[in-house]
Amino acid sequence: MNLKSNTDMIKQQFVIGHLRLTSVAFFCLFVCCAAFSKPVINNYNLKFSFDFSQSRLFCKAELSFSNVKQNDTLNLLLYRLLKVKSIKDTRGNDIAFDQHVTSFSDWEALQVNSISVFLGESKSQDTGKTIIIEYEGFLLGYTETGMSYVKDNIDPNFTILRMDCYAYPIQGMPNWEINRAAGLSYFDYTISVTVPDTLFVANGGQLISQNRKNGSVEFVYRNFKPAWRIDIGIGKYATLVDDRFSVFYFPGDSSGAGIVALSVKKAFSLYSNWFGEVPFSGYSIIEIPDGWGSQTDVTSILQSASAFKDESRIYELYHELSHIWNIPSIDKNPCRLESEGLAMFLQYLVTEKLNDKHGILDSSATIVFTNLKSKFAGDSVAFNTPMKDYGWKQMTDLSYTKGMLFFYLLYKSVGEIEFMKTIKDYYSVYRNKGATLDEFARVIVAKLKSKQIDTLVNDWIYTNKSSQNIMNKKALQDLTE
Repeated sequence: MNLKSNTDMIKQQFVIGHLRLTSVAFFCLFVCCAAFSKPVINNYNLKFSFDFSQSRLFCKAELSFSNVKQNDTLNLLLYRLLKVKSIKDTRGNDIAFDQHVTSFSDWEALQVNSISVFLGESKSQDTGKTIIIEYEGFLLGYTETGMSYVKDNIDPNFTILRMDCYAYPIQGMPNWEINRAAGLSYFDYTISVTVPDTLFVANGGQLISQNRKNGSVEFVYRNFKPAWRIDIGIGKYATLVDDRFSVFYFPGDSSGAGIVALSVKKAFSLYSNWFGEVPFSGYSIIEIPDGWGSQTDVTSILQSASAFKDESRIYELYHELSHIWNIPSIDKNPCRLESEGLAMFLQYLVTEKLNDKHGILDSSATIVFTNLKSKFAGDSVAFNTPMKDYGWKQMTDLSYTKGMLFFYLLYKSVGEIEFMKTIKDYYSVYRNKGATLDEFARVIVAKLKSKQIDTLVNDWIYTNKSSQNIMNKKALQDLTE
């Protein structure tokens, strides 16, 4: 790939990265019990149906939760045009609730239906374990908020249901900062989606059944492993399925889907060789139209159509696939170096190895280096902030770029064998318990014992010395030396 096309690729990646970052940051709205000391949802059973002629959605949502105390209130958020018709317990008793459309107190353009469920006001002793919510209405996206990728609506040509548009009840308050501070919560889910039999439903879980009746078909999926979001694509999908991977694609992109299917298998094998085997039940790649925001969950990727049509965009898939191995951060405000910085580095390294793109890693790092010089020249806050502080300062976009350069320098310093062994050891130690940024840094220093690595970790993670070095060097080669 020549430098110009690679420059375009970097620019595109900045856009994709921004969409992905926006999605992840926005949906730290999915709250854990620590922030609210309230019930936390641990299971969803969602049954969706539609009136496509009226662009209308209907849902019966059964929510089970834990950490329930007497007279608790459950705070939920739905899309602003979705209205709750009833909330009952498992015995059919009504549960009192209040709902009203409101703006986020710290993001006025973002409007939601804010719902308060008064769990103590039911005749059943089962209240506090499971509730059943029936709601219906419309989805018209959130482009007015600046989230231009959230174009979600009910359309037979393409429909997507996801937390980005509050298509199902999300636990939280109409306040960005409160929800963001709460972090992610993981849950199990079963979804039933009934559509005309001309359409297909795609999800990252296991397809349990397809039940056809009177011109309709009900798709039932169940999650493979605990998830933090639910993504449902509806359209005229075709599929490529084997025992490990499923590719859901638009019929016109069949040749690209074949390339995607082969590429994901090769990349998965390469990552497994580098980082070791991981618990793996299945993984899905779901094509979505361009401009709707590539995203990843624990068992699926929403992948833009461009990645299916243009083989040069396959790096996006490699980026997302690498997240399967990521260790959950237990920092209060993760800087995302260990996940997004590493993923951006790996996307180019894997592209170079699997797609015969010799030199793309070096040329990509050169462009990132040049862009950072321009960024730091005009942004004193970015220049002075160490990577460890990117999370709480809401600067995690720089974790993609400066983080990529950190891993590039580490890779060039110790070589591929030691680099991959170190990352593998880190994953092995913290696989089942999560890790902080400090623990990640300590593994690097301990495994790659040298003064050079100590300096690299300190300068790039804990101080702004790396920013000074970037500004003082004329070329990337000077920085590597």
